[in-house]
Amino acid sequence: MKILILPFLFLALFLISCQQDDGELLEKNTAAVDVYVAGIENNKACYWKNNQQTYLSVGDDITPSDIFIENNNMYIVGYTNFTNDQKYFWKNNIRYDISQYLNLPAGLYSRIGSFTVKNNDIYFGGIVENSSPATPNDRYEYCYWKNGVKTVLFTAAEYYSDYASINSICIYNSQVYITGRKIINNISYSGYYEGTTFHPVVTIDDQHFDSVGNLSSNANNLYISARKNGMVFYKNILTGIDTQMNIPNLITPLELDGNDVYLMQYQGYYKNGSFVSATVDPEFELCYDMFILDQNIYSVRSVDFKNRGGKIYINNVETQYLPPAPSTTKQILKAVFAVQN
Repeated sequence: MKILILPFLFLALFLISCQQDDGELLEKNTAAVDVYVAGIENNKACYWKNNQQTYLSVGDDITPSDIFIENNNMYIVGYTNFTNDQKYFWKNNIRYDISQYLNLPAGLYSRIGSFTVKNNDIYFGGIVENSSPATPNDRYEYCYWKNGVKTVLFTAAEYYSDYASINSICIYNSQVYITGRKIINNISYSGYYEGTTFHPVVTIDDQHFDSVGNLSSNANNLYISARKNGMVFYKNILTGIDTQMNIPNLITPLELDGNDVYLMQYQGYYKNGSFVSATVDPEFELCYDMFILDQNIYSVRSVDFKNRGGKIYINNVETQYLPPAPSTTKQILKAVFAVQN
């Protein structure tokens, strides 16, 4: 019996040792990092810092969609309906109405689709109806705002759904880059604006849902994700090099860590074009948001795109759990951000 038992004892001790090593390695890698999570619980907007929850001021029935930490300031943006139209933002838990902040005309159409912060400057991107257009072709303005100052990218006579996705904005070398769409010679293109100059990336194809995804930048890189002929790819804007993914999935958020490029997927992620499997939870398999810091992967896993709970994973180790709630209650984890403390 001893001969049979000893190998199993050795295996058990080995597995326990590995788990301890993984835990110690995770603790070592992330101990000096503050992890921020934005979400909604019991129909109230809130955030967690290292698992400690704080409700946001005047946040009833507002769902946070993104969170940024910069220069010790915390920014959270949120929406009130399924269109993801941003209505409010918080800076250090003081709430601002975006329409008032941007001085948008009351009673006219507006849609704010993107938000970012750089060097304490606040940027928005979206569409607004002009109350006194110079011509009928100038009725709708597609634009971005920096600290409330508007820059018009282009105008149109009607609100086309093709133009609806001014949904990603980033700053690189003090220049504003924002995703958008434009008709050139009666052909609809999806691409990005560099300042006010449009760069087409794909021809809009409703059959394949071809379009651009999001922009991402860091000190030395600037990328955009897209879908062409039904297949996902990403483009290095600085070099013009495309990387084909050969996957027919919908476009998922792209993130950067140094020179590494990450694309989220349901049960894992792609790193520089190669798939990396993540811990699969049968209930929480949708990778909703991801943040990478020093090769550590911080991810939000959700039941689905509805308001149904969530989990936070760091390098495949579960660190936070918000249970699903009844359909009448909004309760979901939406975004994660990590910063060296």
